[in-house]
Amino acid sequence: MTLLLGSAGISNKQLTSRISGAGSVEEILELVDEHHKPFDFIHVATAVTRVANLAKVTRDVPLASDGRYTKLMGLVVQQLPRFKAGTVVNVFYGLATLQVE
Repeated sequence: MTLLLGSAGISNKQLTSRISGAGSVEEILELVDEHHKPFDFIHVATAVTRVANLAKVTRDVPLASDGRYTKLMGLVVQQLPRFKAGTVVNVFYGLATLQVE
């Protein structure tokens, strides 16, 4: 499934809505792959939390070998200085749920 959005044509609000409403880890990873450049700390926190919650349900998602997941983890590091207290809690919850070392 390919999402038909161009990075230049998506607003921050639309991107947040798409991440929040994604029904699968695959959808979120596609958004990360296609729209990673405008990701801010809110997008990163939302994506990590959604991936963690969805991965708990499906349990068969091989994340460690997926380059898009690696890109998401890179965005976590990149946005870390911008995280607020609530963002840190959400991201740490997601990382703990995903058992990231």
